[in-house]
Amino acid sequence: MEMDSDLENKGDDKEFDAPSMTIYSGDERLISLEGRRVYVRKLSVEDFCTECGLEAEIGKILGLEGYATAGALFEASDDDLKKHSGLKIGQYAELRKAMREFLRKAMLEEKEKA
Repeated sequence: MEMDSDLENKGDDKEFDAPSMTIYSGDERLISLEGRRVYVRKLSVEDFCTECGLEAEIGKILGLEGYATAGALFEASDDDLKKHSGLKIGQYAELRKAMREFLRKAMLEEKEKA
């Protein structure tokens, strides 16, 4: 898969900026990101929160709101997550940060496979 120039290495750090997120998908494993597709493994919300270092309370709140998988989080609109997820503003910010980092890592893995 050919990656856009914004995903190429910058400097010597072999990293790239976390992607901005406008993410919608019909499949939990396939996330469309600004015209690119990134494959990520299926993961429960609890496992996603644990893996991303989020506090357990965030996973609990999301579970109570009906989010069962990490894919469902990426499926939700920004407005849904911000206003209707039951999260406090700081928790929402931490979740979005974790989602961007999760995608950044998935994109790096895709790039390394290519």
